[in-house]
Parts: sequence; structure tokens; C-alpha cells
Amino acid sequence: TLHENIRHFQKDLDARARHKVPYEQLSPKALLSIEPSLSEEIADAIFLPEVRWVTGHLVCKALAKIIENASGQIIEGCEVTGIAPSSSGLGVTTCNGERFEAEKLILCTGLDASLIKNLPDDVPQSRAVRGVNLVLDQSGLDRPLPHLIKHHGGNMCPREIGPLIVGATYESGETSLQVDTEVVEFLYRSAEPI
Repeated sequence: TLHENIRHFQKDLDARARHKVPYEQLSPKALLSIEPSLSEEIADAIFLPEVRWVTGHLVCKALAKIIENASGQIIEGCEVTGIAPSSSGLGVTTCNGERFEAEKLILCTGLDASLIKNLPDDVPQSRAVRGVNLVLDQSGLDRPLPHLIKHHGGNMCPREIGPLIVGATYESGETSLQVDTEVVEFLYRSAEPI
């Protein structure tokens, strides 16, 4: 983080400690030895060994393969209309009246989760939020970023195929796919000091 964000950074560290989220505090010198392309203005940093950026469709493919290898069944295009506790864990009811029971359930509905009746209390209601990322070409850089960088204004995430994802915005209530130049400029400005 930069000097002007130290208070917010410390609050984040305190919350991680309270919740027993592992992290390793890095000096600015140690950070720059790992990521020499970052700004020398960075005042403090942490390494989060359990934080990763994943590609959603690849996670879903991997989960489907695990389920199929365990003789499970993947059902697509079947709307879930209700979830309730059952003797084996959870019962899921579909729009055609079928009921499935499972020990565990992965909810991958995004904004549509709020349409499911009787969600358990510990499943938060969803709301529309748009997050916009920039995808930047790193091929011409002398030192492209190899690590995920989380900072006060968002993230910088190098992808295995070359580009750098910079973001994200957090626009409550926004669902439009049209992104205006103000949003793009905001993302550039938030990442530039880092």
C-alpha cells in the first residue's frame, strides 16, 4: 500500500488477524525484490498465501469432472426453486418438482440466487453489482508482472496466457455491459501509483 492508505491497510491487517487469515508482512524492499516493476513509493505490503484468482468456467469444469468421476450427475438447464434442510444435508427442489438431496451444495447462481426460495440464513442475498476490469497487453514490457497484486484501488492479475487484468470497479445496482470512458480512466488512475 502507499503511505496515504496506511490506516486502511492496518485495519485490513487487524481484520485478517482477528479472522486468523494467514499473511506474511513484507517490507517494501522485500516486495520490490519479488515484483521489481512496482512503485518505490509503496510503504507496506503483505503476501497472502491462500489467495488466488481463478477463472470461473475452469473451476466449474473441474468441479464437474470431480462429480462425474465420483459417479455423480450434472444436471443443466434445470431451475432451482427451493432449498431446504434434509436428513442428508440439503434438499433442492427444481421447477419441474424433482427433489435432490446432498450433503453439500455449491451455489453458482450469481445474481439469480435471490430468486431461490427458503435459502438458509447464512447464504447472503445477492444484489446487482458490476465489476469492470481492464485487460492490458504485457508483451512489450521489460518486466511484466508475474504475481497477483491486491492494492487499495483493486487488483492487478497476470494471466497465464499473457495479459494483465486490472480492476475492478464496484458499481452497486449497475448491470449494463456498456462501459464508459470514466470507468476506464478510473481503473488506470487507481493502478498507476502502484
